[in-house]
Amino acid sequence: MSLESDRDAYIELLDEAGNWIVGLGIISLTIFPLALPIVALTAILAIPVLLGGLLIAVLAAPVLLVRRALRAGRAPHSGEPDRRYVRTASTRL
Repeated sequence: MSLESDRDAYIELLDEAGNWIVGLGIISLTIFPLALPIVALTAILAIPVLLGGLLIAVLAAPVLLVRRALRAGRAPHSGEPDRRYVRTASTRL
């Protein structure tokens, strides 16, 4: 291939890329007015989901705190061994 044909192929490639970029720009500007209502509707529809999650978290927090407090109250004292890990004669390895 000669230098002239390489240059022509490069110019043709740039011309085609430019045409695609212009076409995509036109399509983007045409569709953009539809994007704003879609974003607004998505935000409005997400509000109940977020509020539901917040409600579940608020209702679950006291239950989890009470469970944690009860478990902390049942913890063995420092002088008393933990019965779950004490080997007895009936346990086998």
